[in-house]
Amino acid sequence: MTRNTKIFLGACLTSFALWFLVGTGISMLKDLFFWHELARLSADSSADALQKQLEEIRPTLKSGVAAPDIRAAAAFSFLVVPGREGQVLFAKNQDRALPIASLTKLMTALVSLESYGPEEQILVSAKALAEEGDQGKLLKGQTLSVQEMLYPLLLESSNDAATALAEHIGQEHFINRMNHRADTLKLTNTLFVNPNGLDPENPEKLPNLSSAKDLAELAVFIKREHPEVFKILVLPEFGPYVNTNEFVHSNGWRTKVLGGKTGQTDLAQGTLILLLQSPKNKGYTVNVILGTGDRFGEMRKLVDWTHDGYIW
Repeated sequence: MTRNTKIFLGACLTSFALWFLVGTGISMLKDLFFWHELARLSADSSADALQKQLEEIRPTLKSGVAAPDIRAAAAFSFLVVPGREGQVLFAKNQDRALPIASLTKLMTALVSLESYGPEEQILVSAKALAEEGDQGKLLKGQTLSVQEMLYPLLLESSNDAATALAEHIGQEHFINRMNHRADTLKLTNTLFVNPNGLDPENPEKLPNLSSAKDLAELAVFIKREHPEVFKILVLPEFGPYVNTNEFVHSNGWRTKVLGGKTGQTDLAQGTLILLLQSPKNKGYTVNVILGTGDRFGEMRKLVDWTHDGYIW
């Protein structure tokens, strides 16, 4: 709102106040000061409302900007603004079902939180420890609460932790819950066959599958309904557990990292989800990369492009 407009609005309200005073016979000068202050506050309030509207303008792609050279099998970037409709910033094969490796563990965490109490004790069995990899530093016969088990599961991407969590109610039953949750969330290109994301030993069987768009929607749901998951995923380390996501440690972007999850298998290649505060704090972006030998490099290209290619 311009200065002249503010003056005009103030004059109008002051004139009305004078007319009111004369018409009613009220002579107290303090009433005039009241109306004058009301005019000032109204003008300032209108200016604030205008500023808020300007800040809510959706980011616009700059004219002539070429699409980023994303060589991953699929990529997706989505702006989330609480209370408003989101905006797709970039999409490549966003609905294609692809192997997702340890991005699976986002659903494992969700189903665990919805199935168990946070203090419920989880036993680490010999079968769980037999899973590929020794991330998480778990021991046979050890018991951890569900809350404690989330740290090796999410930070170090422990296959042992994922299996232990599933075994608590029976692995087959747990996997059924994972697929049921995918159905209720309308993740139509998603399928789970295990709780950890490992490739099947039988090459004729399907691995865990999902699409970049489905994974983005899953991440948005978890961040809204179970923010404790991303409070863990944003930690560089916790006790003996070190985050596998190098962008949590150092990113070079002007916006804040809100968490992410990595994945890597022979079938999936490299996979990565990264949540970032958006430029000018308009909300946050969910960025997904699937099927690449350079998950961090491809993610950097994607994020740099969304930051520099749009007018925020």
